[in-house]
Amino acid sequence: MNRLRHAYLQIAPGVEPCFTTGHHDDERGLAAGYLLTGQASAAVVWAALFARQRWVLNPLRRTTPRFPTPPDQS
Repeated sequence: MNRLRHAYLQIAPGVEPCFTTGHHDDERGLAAGYLLTGQASAAVVWAALFARQRWVLNPLRRTTPRFPTPPDQS
């Protein structure tokens, strides 16, 4: 994808402000464009799943368990 964006920039240099990711195909350019996006996405997904788990388990906090885990198995 970086190589395609680079080719577009060679054809029409004025579109560079429209690009939100990099256009270099070296290691630094790829890391800036893809690794940071993967980390941010992972953090958002983790936060969403954590919030969902809390929402699902919230009703269980207001009930008394019928078959609780024994204290020696915690």
